[in-house]
Amino acid sequence: MIFGAGFVGLVTAACFANNGHDVICIDPDEHKINSINSGRAPFYEVGLEALIQEGLNCGKLRSQLDSANINRADVFFIATGTPTHNGEINLDQTKEASEAIGKLISDMDNFPIVAIKSTVVPGTTSNVLSSILEKESGKTAGKDFGLCMNPEFLREGTAVKDFQNPDRIIIGCTDSSTYKIMQSLYSNYMCDFFNTTP
Repeated sequence: MIFGAGFVGLVTAACFANNGHDVICIDPDEHKINSINSGRAPFYEVGLEALIQEGLNCGKLRSQLDSANINRADVFFIATGTPTHNGEINLDQTKEASEAIGKLISDMDNFPIVAIKSTVVPGTTSNVLSSILEKESGKTAGKDFGLCMNPEFLREGTAVKDFQNPDRIIIGCTDSSTYKIMQSLYSNYMCDFFNTTP
């Protein structure tokens, strides 16, 4: 499940669906959701619309306005916007996604992973988002659910190509279970994996 259907979130969703994963894209923007569900990309990116249509046609990609009626997911990606104003990053959307995910994983009996793709400053994952997830879920990061930073290196105009042909994948986490699950998620890609701290 991917929270955020913007540049990073939608490209990630479409590419993972193309790799055979079942993907649900969550975004509160009704225009984006209607566009995706009708097979149109809400913004231009080379190759993206074809991937969206393929994902919809094979039942691997769907999108909705919120996380209602979601009972289970193995990996939750947060790819929400973090706009800046006067040099300060606005984390409101990222915090809201963390709250929603925390509530969702509170009843799950698996070991779900929360992967941060949003652009945040070092320390945000461990010091801010982890606390929100633990508070809302009543669970402990690293023990009951995995938490990691999984940044993207995408260029506008070639984002699909960049995602599908990475030169490296960085997984910033503190427990080996999270690293192994994330590495298996990217098993289609032949590139170097770097395991570091969040």
